[in-house]
Amino acid sequence: MDDDNTNLLEHGIVGTTPVKRVEAIGGATSVKQDTLINRLDTNINNFEEVSTTVNYLGMEDKDGVAVIEKIDTTSGVIITYATIINNPTRTTYTDLWNNRTTNIFNIYSEAF
Repeated sequence: MDDDNTNLLEHGIVGTTPVKRVEAIGGATSVKQDTLINRLDTNINNFEEVSTTVNYLGMEDKDGVAVIEKIDTTSGVIITYATIINNPTRTTYTDLWNNRTTNIFNIYSEAF
């Protein structure tokens, strides 16, 4: 099992099964965990815990629509998104994931 999948299992995110609780992401509280609940239409392909306060989730739906979610708990909980809409030079999931640290991240209404 690769490191990404090991991290997913350690954090309670298992394969394509949506979970109701993510056990630990950067000292997550139940409020932070509930923010991560509803993944019914997406598959989590990758997870990276960059630090105790920054995490990336790479997701894709069955039609190949990709999104990278950045969860930053440095000052509260800030969730932003990188998509091909706010990153037009990234045309695939792989492009978005491989460039996750340099992508443009915006709030949901600006990224979709």
